[in-house]
Amino acid sequence: IWVQCKGLIWRDSKGKPRRMLGAHTDLTKLKNAEESLRKQIDSFQHIIDGTDMGTWQWNIQTGEVIFNERWANIIGYTLEELKPTIIDTWLKYAHPEDLKKSNELLQDHFAGKTSVYELEARMKHRNGEYIWVLDKGKVVSWDAQGDPQWMIGSLQEITEKKKDYERNRLFIEQAPSAIAMFDANMCCLAASQKWYEVHEMDSKDVIGKSYYEVFPETGKNIKDIHLQCLNGEVIRDHKERIETTGKDIKWLMYEYRPWYSDEQKIQGVVVHTADITKIVKQEELYALLEVTKDQNRRL
Repeated sequence: IWVQCKGLIWRDSKGKPRRMLGAHTDLTKLKNAEESLRKQIDSFQHIIDGTDMGTWQWNIQTGEVIFNERWANIIGYTLEELKPTIIDTWLKYAHPEDLKKSNELLQDHFAGKTSVYELEARMKHRNGEYIWVLDKGKVVSWDAQGDPQWMIGSLQEITEKKKDYERNRLFIEQAPSAIAMFDANMCCLAASQKWYEVHEMDSKDVIGKSYYEVFPETGKNIKDIHLQCLNGEVIRDHKERIETTGKDIKWLMYEYRPWYSDEQKIQGVVVHTADITKIVKQEELYALLEVTKDQNRRL
């Protein structure tokens, strides 16, 4: 076991020790927790070393932050140039508009609402331009009062990915047909005006929200189609009967396609929607007329 020994010596008027009072504190749990944390950090570091990511370790209670060299390189500096590194180092280079969102996400993570902290943010590069980064982290130790103590995470530049998304977003929004773009988690990134009209929705009801939040009645068959698409398949001619907000019945034809980054990695799903209500009604009317003709022939 691990123990901490503390003692106090009483001395006489001549300064000679006469008595000693001491105490032993069992530190085994604390030492075991420290060892567990060290192993987690070592494992995390070994994984990150094989990537092109920056890493950080943050003592939430003291403000101390440990960055690796790559973290500094991402924004154009050497680690030595950024020292001393504290949480203010991140605050200094992060875009002011993104700090509020960062704090909200951190508080959610500290409260146990999310398993990891994850934020896409802008950071000011040494050349004066802002770059996009993906900042991810997780609390790995808590103190005796249940407050977060140490957090570890990674920083990855995603500027090119954001440019890919921006090009696709502009294309989608300006498309004359009904198209919507979703990320790999099926959260809506962009949609055309025609798509809003077909679904009788507004952008505020859709952008940034999950497909399954926008369409809570989504069945397993549609979720399976999304998974197939995220695995590279193109799904065509999927017909659905829906009820509009005005209680009218619409028939829609869907086509699902994966969309890719410049590195040919699947980033999400593009959904093309066509309103085929008139066609279906015509087909139903034609079928009814055929039945009527057949009945008349038999009379």
